[in-house]
Amino acid sequence: NKSDDEVRWQRIVKELEQCRATIVALQEVTPKFVHLLSQSKMVQQHYAMSAAPGFETTISPCGNLVLWSKTEMASLSTWICQDGNKQRSNVAALQRQSGAQDQIVLLANLHLMADPEWQRSVAQARRRELNSAIGQLQVLESRLLNHKKTRAATIVPLIVGDFNASEQEKELDDGCFAGEGIVGNRACRGLFADPWELVSDSSGAGYTFNPQTNPRAAKTRSLRTNAMDPKRNDRIYIMRGDSPIAPTSSSLIGNHGPGSPSDHYGVSMTFRSLDEMRYSGPILCNPTTRRNAWSTSVESTTDTLLGVVLDSNEIGSVPLFDSKSSLPIPHITLLHGFAEFGYSRQTTRLAIQACKDAVELFLKEQGKSSFDLTVDPSSLDVFSHQSSATLMLNVGKRNGWLSHLYNCLMTSFPRCHQQESRFDDGWTPHVTIESCGTSNAARVKLAEIKHSPEWIEEDCHIPIRALAIFRRYKVDGKFHAVASIPLLTKPVVDHPRSLSDCAELSAYFEATCASLISEVDRACHYTAKKLMCGDAALITTGSHALGVMMEFSDVDAVVRLQATQNSSQVSDSQFFQELAERLRDIHPGSKIRVRTAGAGDSPLTVFTVKLFPSAPAMDVIACFLDGSGAPANQKSDNMALKTIEDSASLKDSFQGVYAEKMYSVFQGVLRFVKEWAWRQNIYGVGFLGGGGGWAVLVCHVLSEGFAAGELDCNNCEETDVTTLATQYFFSKAATFDSLVLGETAEAEVERAKARRVMRVLAPVSRGFFMEGELPVIAND
Repeated sequence: NKSDDEVRWQRIVKELEQCRATIVALQEVTPKFVHLLSQSKMVQQHYAMSAAPGFETTISPCGNLVLWSKTEMASLSTWICQDGNKQRSNVAALQRQSGAQDQIVLLANLHLMADPEWQRSVAQARRRELNSAIGQLQVLESRLLNHKKTRAATIVPLIVGDFNASEQEKELDDGCFAGEGIVGNRACRGLFADPWELVSDSSGAGYTFNPQTNPRAAKTRSLRTNAMDPKRNDRIYIMRGDSPIAPTSSSLIGNHGPGSPSDHYGVSMTFRSLDEMRYSGPILCNPTTRRNAWSTSVESTTDTLLGVVLDSNEIGSVPLFDSKSSLPIPHITLLHGFAEFGYSRQTTRLAIQACKDAVELFLKEQGKSSFDLTVDPSSLDVFSHQSSATLMLNVGKRNGWLSHLYNCLMTSFPRCHQQESRFDDGWTPHVTIESCGTSNAARVKLAEIKHSPEWIEEDCHIPIRALAIFRRYKVDGKFHAVASIPLLTKPVVDHPRSLSDCAELSAYFEATCASLISEVDRACHYTAKKLMCGDAALITTGSHALGVMMEFSDVDAVVRLQATQNSSQVSDSQFFQELAERLRDIHPGSKIRVRTAGAGDSPLTVFTVKLFPSAPAMDVIACFLDGSGAPANQKSDNMALKTIEDSASLKDSFQGVYAEKMYSVFQGVLRFVKEWAWRQNIYGVGFLGGGGGWAVLVCHVLSEGFAAGELDCNNCEETDVTTLATQYFFSKAATFDSLVLGETAEAEVERAKARRVMRVLAPVSRGFFMEGELPVIAND
């Protein structure tokens, strides 16, 4: 009752006054209690609080409260971790003001959900709440260590509160959060430690919820079950091993006198700073020490999937995916279920970063940066299930690197072991081709493929450039990509960049596009089917089609739509509006814009989308074809079709025995020139404009050089030719003044001269480079 609450609250305040802790964490706090607490002279004099009278949003109707000594700590930030409408946890970053002033305490104050009745466990919900708080701590650590004022700080993570966990099931000591245990088939050791038993000066096992000694606990317990077993619900956790602090003593509080003021006893713990552990870099997420607190403790779900994406759709005319499956693209499943990150941008970024760290470790241990999937004629096999069978490519034996990659990922995500638990032989890397009703049907199909004249007769190698994270779309049950992680080391280079630096950067950023292109392509097919305007084909153009993507590049593409009776009634604007609706449903955080570009009677409608933070932007235009395959609209559709032909035209400019080598040289020079132009702030402006203008210019200069014999592909290594060709381009471009490229009508020539076609590169225009002042072109 009300009078009883006021009496026990006064006793709690007195307990806090006697304890005089540097940091206090309270749970199930109400606005009325905060009002009473704020009237204490000791609190007014010595403490700051995360909530106060008039600022009670975080504790209404009840929530968690953090107090800290105003003379010893200063608040850098506080956060609330929401669980639906409930505010069960809060997180604070507190910087020491005395003693070890470089220490920042990252405190998570938790109140995890209790089992509502003895027959039912909500352990999964508790783990989800715990992991959410750990993720917030990890984000805070990253922000602090990236800020110039706190980048040299020593991070001290503390996780405290009412965990309500099952001790019988070793819920907290399972090896993924604390303690040691077997998770799946692996021995795991948690990143957090409970120091109570090491320094406890209290009798008993530290039971904070004890119906046998606390009448209030007995009353609370009787409302749920009749069990009188005591529990250590309330705990204080520190980082295991390399924590910058060490406990010196611990005890229970509120367990003396004529009765406890709460149904839970409190926990008090004293720590000392370890000078030898001052600043050791990130402690919650540190790839060097293979430490990631969030990914280690994250709950798994079958609604997410992590897989390797193949760069080819077929082999020997056999499609490398099952069009009826939940993920109808060529892939190898690595982890399913994968981490539970929902639609939160923060947890999605945490999952991406954990995967990147695991890939970086894998690449370092492998000692190489490019991977192929080796498939031989005997790779075709059948998986038999209870009521169905799968025709697939069994690729585990010839591709040992896949197992190495899998093990690196499992180290980061130990709870995501369902994929290996489904089969007696553990995880088996395979590419699904088709699902069949019976094993016999699958084996008949296998025999048909093997006897087909188009099936491979020797080893075949499929490039692998990226992993992808997929999330299930609840409406149709299909998986859709939310991120792409290149299976490449991102080059970290100083300026100026060399030719090989540019090539590595280009490969890396092309790999980040894989999932984006696949997602937009799938959405285009869906939209075309919905509007009954024929089949859709998404074709990339520009930098991506030429293989010269750079960090500042976006992806240009044309969606080509075949004619149907209904397609003439669908405009490109209508198509893109439906496409936008589809992508927003699947990717709520995506940024999409439909705009009109160009002037005149046939302007182009441009669809721009950025699906997820790690992907570049993508510009798409539509091309409707009539029954004969010609553009339906001779202006807008023809213009869209021409953009597809442009990329092919540039490649066709190089002819002869060494055409392929010359085109590779062209790619190397163009990447370097684009990087140079970007850093000179002339990329995307002036006469040349963006990538298209620069590509045409480089292609013209090099093709002329090869034709005149000034550049030779015959007797030189490709890297040497590329270096010479880059020097050749800049020396030629430095002489341009009134030169007009290509054959144009006489009037066009005069207009081009009037516009000073090459003014941005002309020495007479006091441009960015002249003879004797050319860029230094370095190669490894």
